[in-house]
Amino acid sequence: MAQHAVSDKYRNVDSNALLASTAAPAVDRQGEFVTTGHLWDYVIGKSGYQLEGKTFLDFLEPGFADVFQETMHNAEISRSDSIECQLRFQGELQERQIKFSQVSLAENTVYIVRDVSRERRVEGELNAKEHVVSVINHMALSLFSQESVEEIAWKLAEECIGQLGFVDCVVYLLDESKTLLNQVAAYGVKAGEMRQIVSPIQIPITQGIVGRVAQSGVAEIVEDTTKDSAYIEDVFRGQSELTVPIVNDGVVIGVIDSEHYLRGFFTEEHKNVIATVCSFAANKITRLWAMEAIQRSERHLEALIGSLDDIVFEFDKSHRFVNVWVSNPDNLMHTPEYYIGKEISEVYPKHISSAFKTAIDKVFQTKKPLQMEVTSDMPIKGEWYLLKVNYVGGFTAGDEKVSMLVHNITIRKQAEENLLEAKNKAEEMTKLKSSFLANMSHEIRTPLSGIMGFAELIVDEYGSIEGLREYAQLLLSSSKRLLQTITSILEISKLEAGKASTILTLVNPASIVQSIMPGMQVIAQKKGIELTFTPLLKGESILIEESIYEQMANNLIGNALKFTREGEVHVSLQRVTQRDESFVVLHVRDTGEGIAEEFFDKVFDPFQQESSGMDRGYEGSGLGLSIVRRYAEMYGGKIEFDSEKGVGTEFRLYLPVTS
Repeated sequence: MAQHAVSDKYRNVDSNALLASTAAPAVDRQGEFVTTGHLWDYVIGKSGYQLEGKTFLDFLEPGFADVFQETMHNAEISRSDSIECQLRFQGELQERQIKFSQVSLAENTVYIVRDVSRERRVEGELNAKEHVVSVINHMALSLFSQESVEEIAWKLAEECIGQLGFVDCVVYLLDESKTLLNQVAAYGVKAGEMRQIVSPIQIPITQGIVGRVAQSGVAEIVEDTTKDSAYIEDVFRGQSELTVPIVNDGVVIGVIDSEHYLRGFFTEEHKNVIATVCSFAANKITRLWAMEAIQRSERHLEALIGSLDDIVFEFDKSHRFVNVWVSNPDNLMHTPEYYIGKEISEVYPKHISSAFKTAIDKVFQTKKPLQMEVTSDMPIKGEWYLLKVNYVGGFTAGDEKVSMLVHNITIRKQAEENLLEAKNKAEEMTKLKSSFLANMSHEIRTPLSGIMGFAELIVDEYGSIEGLREYAQLLLSSSKRLLQTITSILEISKLEAGKASTILTLVNPASIVQSIMPGMQVIAQKKGIELTFTPLLKGESILIEESIYEQMANNLIGNALKFTREGEVHVSLQRVTQRDESFVVLHVRDTGEGIAEEFFDKVFDPFQQESSGMDRGYEGSGLGLSIVRRYAEMYGGKIEFDSEKGVGTEFRLYLPVTS
């Protein structure tokens, strides 16, 4: 039988020419093969003469012939143009998603058969990622609209955990002593009516998995709680546990803890999502705490000022005391009677009496109230007073008087100084917090950029797949929206929102590397290092955004120079072929300190450096290699390295050659 032949039943059907010429896999409702072309190899692994005398049902595992027949029956009843079902073929362990698309063949109804397992799997992954982005976006907006710590905690427990499909969650906040974790919100069995905690407990930070995470500041996934002796049973016994710290400016302020009745339920993706949401919550909670502290200070200050005793003087135009009123005579330097009839300069030193006279004269002249502040060394050095001067008038022009209320504002002045100091500290903390949030933003932006890049690639490469383009575009749109939300929250006006997707162009890698070498030579010369560049390409191009390739090259060459104290750094470009695919490879070899073998697994991890802590030997965030690796993989490439401690290191960046 010819490779594109049809079965005997359909051999003489004139309308079968198209099916036969394309070798499209097709069957009828009884499972008879309409075509036997080579494309059946992609469905059942056989074609041509191997299908002679057999039906589609002969290649199914026992029990799945019934599934096929039921599917055909449903298609006939529903009159659907296409229908899908899960089938398992002989010799296979897993089921596959098979799609049957109806076409008319003469007077017969037949179905084009296609394996859509991979498409449905990709759709499922996209839906999952879209859900994660949606949860983070929703929580970012929800948390930052709350105006109380309690509301934030309950929102965190109810909405975030509920949307992720968890069955239990408890939010803990550290008390003022920083030694006890208090349960402040819950979801699941710990959540009672009217947002009350069922049987609330306190956990010392020295006890339990929750306390351990509060001390370390590092999130944990416990796959089997029966194997962790630190586990503390609360209302129910969970089989697995996810515990994530709520951290602000590097300080743990609380913990979010979730348990599940299944072992191994929680994933790294769960941990990353909760950690991201916790960073939003920590920022908002800290801001609210700061506002509450300021409001308490203001109320305290108002109470202090309201309890102070005031002095009231009455003066005539000659600056003499006419009357003195005071609730506490101890506030005066002398008895009230001593003042009557005396001129101001007879009682107070020159700088005080001069200020009094200036205020009195101005009020007599303008007949308008006046306020001024003065400091005095009498009776107590450094005391501050607020003078409130009002025109009183009199029965005749010569009888005019002014009143002066003397209010001791020393406490207020001290409070203002304290508030100013607190403001300066708050501004400093804000700068530190902005720096921290910028790093967090970078950590969020990096995977988001990857998601958007891959979404664009899916649109370009798999846009023709039914439904997939729409899902990919929706994912891309959601990712951009989240990026804009984060940018708005952080108020970083200098960063452009929603422009993480790259513009792909054909670029010459040799030209880009050559363009950055002069700047690198300056660094090398300052360190006494020999820097050389050998381009071995013949005009090959790569498909990438020019600025991104420049950044990748900068990171690799800059790292080599940074970690090389003496010797040389050699840079080269060459074309290599691996598994029938050609790559442009950027080699960066140095004679630096090298990398210890035990650190190899962490080289490309974000924020990882072999030398860490306050006494580390080199500066840097530990993000450069992570960024290079992400971009390399995003553009279909990879990065490799070899290193020996005390000898040197070589990194190799592979990117596909583009015709």
